[in-house]
Amino acid sequence: MRRYRFALACGLGAITLVASAAPVRAQDVAAAEALFNRGLAEMQAGRYESGCPALSESYRLDPRPGTLFTVAECEARRGRIATAATRYGDYLALYARLTPDAQAKQKGRNKIAAQRKAALTPDIPELTLSLPEGAPPGTVVKRDELELGAPMLGVPLPTDPGDHVVTTQAPGGPLTEARISIAKGEKKQITLEVKAAPPETPAAAAPPGAQPPPVRPPPATDTARRGSWQTTTAFVVGGVGIAGLALGGVMGGLALSKKATVDDNCDGTVCNHEGKLAADSSRTFALVSTIGVGVGVVGVGAALVLLLAAPSPPASGASASLPRAAPAPWVSAGAWSTGDGGGMIGLQGAW
Repeated sequence: MRRYRFALACGLGAITLVASAAPVRAQDVAAAEALFNRGLAEMQAGRYESGCPALSESYRLDPRPGTLFTVAECEARRGRIATAATRYGDYLALYARLTPDAQAKQKGRNKIAAQRKAALTPDIPELTLSLPEGAPPGTVVKRDELELGAPMLGVPLPTDPGDHVVTTQAPGGPLTEARISIAKGEKKQITLEVKAAPPETPAAAAPPGAQPPPVRPPPATDTARRGSWQTTTAFVVGGVGIAGLALGGVMGGLALSKKATVDDNCDGTVCNHEGKLAADSSRTFALVSTIGVGVGVVGVGAALVLLLAAPSPPASGASASLPRAAPAPWVSAGAWSTGDGGGMIGLQGAW
């Protein structure tokens, strides 16, 4: 039973995939038909430069045997006989894989393709491209933007008659371009030119006995003054932050000290006069403690950011030209209890 459920799930998944791919396939077929009609009209009008690429793109989108045969016919009329012979061969290979019914629909195109291919083959030129001895490893060779790998060099390759652009480029070297013309039935061998990368120019050596120029300390710039300002500000903000933390700690201790008085003079939410004063003072101290700790955390964090962002100090040679540093700032805080649930806080310092 589990096997049947698994097979059913696989079948539903396959149906889903086919359904999702169907719109894309339909669009490809429609585009391929439009390209085929346009390419065929261009070919019949003798405009092979635009008709053959349209037919090739139609076959790429919808690879039908009849389209491939038409591509071969267009390339043959265009004069690209090496390409045409290859497309006729592709058509014959595709025809051999068709079912008998599909072969019958081709209406003898296979015989025409075999005849055309046989007639074109003797006239196909062959071009052999080779690199010179000592060519740098990794040299890139291209023929009409088609990169030729090492196995394709030194081997006669079927080539369409006409003009071709061949380029070579060694690693780090300039691009070398050559234009090669080849006629029908011609067999040509070309040894390509490769320009190596230019050698590195060595640094000029100092003459014997020459003394290196004295190293002068860099002049004082705004960077040092900016760093001094940021450092001073960091100390000030950090001092305020530390004072805030100290204030928060003192106020927290005072709030805790009132807890015993509240416990002795209150029963739940009902307190006598002394208990009420202690409870109010405790809440006030707790609020001030929270604010002090928050200010302290922000101040210390801001001070760290300013210190880390401050420019590095200048070299020792330039230290004499910088202004004298100001005394280090300081900040302190304090809190005092005034009795009867009251208190005072204070902040003093210099910067």
